[in-house]
Amino acid sequence: SKDWDWLMQVVEKIESISGVQIFINGITCEIMFKGRVISKHNNSKIEALYNACVEFVKWYNKEQINQYIQDSIDIDEWSD
Repeated sequence: SKDWDWLMQVVEKIESISGVQIFINGITCEIMFKGRVISKHNNSKIEALYNACVEFVKWYNKEQINQYIQDSIDIDEWSD
């Protein structure tokens, strides 16, 4: 179905990130990365997978922005 087709493209993109593991068991989906576990249990497999992917992407993007900001700050600028 079209729902699975586009969602699996998202899953494959997430899986391409080194260290990410995705587990689907029945109507539960877990995404693990760097000690963080996102676990979703919903009414259907596709709903659990979708919700876990959305939460992971939001978290991952926020982490990428935070890392960029940290990398952009030159500590020497702030010292006397």
